[in-house]
Amino acid sequence: MLHTRTKWNINNCVQQIGRAGVIQNYFNENKDKLKFSDPKDYYHFQIASIPPSVYLSDPLIKFINDKYEIEDAGIIRIEPNRCYKWHIDTERGVGINMLLSNSRSFVLFGKDCGNPSEYEIVEFNYQPGVLYWFNTQIMHTVINFEQPRYLFSVEFVLQKDKLTFDMATYQ
Repeated sequence: MLHTRTKWNINNCVQQIGRAGVIQNYFNENKDKLKFSDPKDYYHFQIASIPPSVYLSDPLIKFINDKYEIEDAGIIRIEPNRCYKWHIDTERGVGINMLLSNSRSFVLFGKDCGNPSEYEIVEFNYQPGVLYWFNTQIMHTVINFEQPRYLFSVEFVLQKDKLTFDMATYQ
């Protein structure tokens, strides 16, 4: 969690990378055929795997994989009118995310503000089809409204003790 002396803004939380058209096209062409896991299988998310042959065919994802090996990538679905609990990822120091659907949803990042009942928050709204480095070590939550929300997400072989948000975004 961020300390109160840390300068606090959205740039501590996410950094835009670029577009990954192959991933967006794959989702658009396969949305109705995707097989989502039982939410109990992976941190209570519904996940559909994407074959490495698909995500590595995107030049930007391939470039990133050459620098930081990707362990897995998939599509996360959150049902309408749901939010995911406030959390810090247990293993990942940084991830890559890209919103695939354009429905009303947003991400909040939070930090301790000295009141045990409240967080100081920063809101983040994805641009659909754009990849972002995502700081998984800052408290965050997702709030989704009318439609299912689909998000492409990447995990790296290196975990939080070897690959952090600052390392990935500023090298």
